Amino acid sequence: MAAASLGTYSFGIDHPADLALTVAAYNCAPLGVIRALCDGALVDVASSNGFTPLMWVAFRSGIGFDPMASARWLLAAGADVNRVGGNLPATALTLACEMHNAELVGLLLRNGADPDPPRHVDSPVHCALPAADVVALLIAAGADRNRIYRKQTALERYLEGWADPEFGDPDRDAAMRRLLG
Repeated sequence: MAAASLGTYSFGIDHPADLALTVAAYNCAPLGVIRALCDGALVDVASSNGFTPLMWVAFRSGIGFDPMASARWLLAAGADVNRVGGNLPATALTLACEMHNAELVGLLLRNGADPDPPRHVDSPVHCALPAADVVALLIAAGADRNRIYRKQTALERYLEGWADPEFGDPDRDAAMRRLLG
């Protein structure tokens, strides 16, 4: 059987229940997630790019999908919140941080997500920039504000990428300096 796909994206998953779970997670469709789990899908099945259903939910949360119900079902079914996958190693937390989804970041942290994953994985604090609310959640959960990632601390990355004395947001800059300084 050939690997199934959604549109032009091939997930590389042949088992029907596992594919149904991955597609439901990709679409942040909680009823599909429930159905697939009831049909015996593996909660941490990895697609060809290494993303698990929970990682797909986190990744897709940034483009208008509501991830919360799907994420709750996956976590209740035992999804590994700290599983590493993807071409640039990531976790569901780092993906949720990239999408600046504070509600999902909070849920993942409450369910044991590591705010400081192994050094080869994207740094959640760096990924969360410039979202001060997400950075604050990570710092409160114990993230290392001085972690070096791609040769920069998060504050250095923020100052290089977002702080603009002429056109920037001085209030946000001050908040980020307080959080990361």
